[in-house]
Amino acid sequence: MSAQSVVKASIDAGLQAVLAIWREVLEPAGEGTLGPDSNFFLCGGDSLDLMRVLARVRERFGTELDLREVGSFSTPRRMAQRCVGAGGARQYAARTRGIRVDPPIAGEPPDDCTERIAGDAPAGAPVRFPCTAGQRGLWLAEQRGGGGLYNTAVLIHFDGELDVPALGRALSTLLQRHEVLRSSLRYEPYSRQLVVHVDAAWGIELDVGQEDPEAVRRVLADAAAQPFDLDRGPLWRIRLLQTGERRWTLLFCLHHAVTDGWSGSVLLRNLANSYRALLRDHTWRPEHSDSEFRRWTMQQAVVQDDDLAWWRNYLAGADSLPSWPQVRNARGPYMLAHEQRSVANEVCTGVQRAARTWRLRPAALFLAALRLALFELTGLCELCIGMPVNMRDGSAQDAAVGYFVNLLVLRDPVAIPEPPHGGKGGVAGGLDTVRRIQRSLDEALRHRHVPFDELVCQLRPEPLPGGNAWCDILFAFQNLPQSQPDFGSASARIEALAMPRGQHPLKVEVLRNAGTYVWHIEYARECLDAADARALLDAMEHQLATLLAGAARSS
Repeated sequence: MSAQSVVKASIDAGLQAVLAIWREVLEPAGEGTLGPDSNFFLCGGDSLDLMRVLARVRERFGTELDLREVGSFSTPRRMAQRCVGAGGARQYAARTRGIRVDPPIAGEPPDDCTERIAGDAPAGAPVRFPCTAGQRGLWLAEQRGGGGLYNTAVLIHFDGELDVPALGRALSTLLQRHEVLRSSLRYEPYSRQLVVHVDAAWGIELDVGQEDPEAVRRVLADAAAQPFDLDRGPLWRIRLLQTGERRWTLLFCLHHAVTDGWSGSVLLRNLANSYRALLRDHTWRPEHSDSEFRRWTMQQAVVQDDDLAWWRNYLAGADSLPSWPQVRNARGPYMLAHEQRSVANEVCTGVQRAARTWRLRPAALFLAALRLALFELTGLCELCIGMPVNMRDGSAQDAAVGYFVNLLVLRDPVAIPEPPHGGKGGVAGGLDTVRRIQRSLDEALRHRHVPFDELVCQLRPEPLPGGNAWCDILFAFQNLPQSQPDFGSASARIEALAMPRGQHPLKVEVLRNAGTYVWHIEYARECLDAADARALLDAMEHQLATLLAGAARSS
């Protein structure tokens, strides 16, 4: 047999072997839908499934595939080519004929024995601990989407006397105070897990420049959108531009894997406090260090069976619900656009009155308005909406920085009656509708400790057309600490910087500010246009007013 025939036969046999491994992991019930060009993630695979596949590939082929290159072996055909293609084909042929070929050494543990997986490390020693399921999900999404999908950034506009060296020292104190800011996400072949690695030696040099005020937003937005190297770090990017006499703009950009919305408020408050303290005493240092996120990650490894059983019952059949029509032919990541609208004062007053009088969550009111608006525009009587929730549960964690987030899947609890004379149905009884949604939300929150990735791994939903599990639509009710940072002689204005790309086609946020509310929509240009977004805003505003009026009548 010729050398080329050996290679071809080996690759063909390798493809069948890889397909068998994929089916063992992704189709334990023997559905038989996987083919040579099936995409791992679109078939419902998650980070845990991927680890299982790579472990079995290593056992079968003696090949160590680098998890950071997952995009290059995301189908069985590509994985087989990586395993037995080129020089590896003859090695695989020898293995299948029964000739022993030792597998390559995947790697050895580091020589530095001061590294620790858990607990408190000695001062100055590197620290590493397992990633949470949420961090693994973000890491994998970045591998598939090309990077930059989960950057978060704010601009701080200063007007007045700004002590730039003191600001640089204040930023350095943040790195020393919050260990997660000095971390990166590393896949370790020898332990075969993704870990958070904290580097004790990182510091900061404040990058200062000058820019025309008209161009500053574009320059800083371009800088914020650049991908981070999750393996090497740092997972923050800071740049200061002077835009005029006594006028400055600071870009503060971090990867979502090390921060959440609550953390952003903590960081801004600590930055302002540190800056003012350093103006008074340049030798000032914070009293306490923050390792709460590390402690919290160690609690995420245990999933209670009764919580998982509740989700299994709650989501039974949810993956067969129709998807949002606008994403049937679209694939993420998406190019994003944004619309925003303040809620009318009388509606804000009605929300606050309803919360006090009828003991309703404001989040349930806004969620009901969104759900009914989507029905009004799409006619979908039942769908799932994703809701990111804050998992902090203690006073110490309230002052911590990290990714304390889980994603809940809220299955539509609203029963919409048939219309009497054709056309779309309506919802009678605003108070009953909101209470029904609130009960569903409260139940989901009681079982919120099951990580979203673990749900995907256990329940294996059929992926939606956009590639997501269960929910293409996100709803976020921002209930963050509210305090305007005080930078002393320099007045500061905080502005969130919108990112150009994302993983979900529609995200609706409710932003709260001093008793008023703002609707903010982030939508995929491939799925909606500005007119659609404004129509959704109109519908949500109308439905919220209708729900409040119905609740008032019900009382």
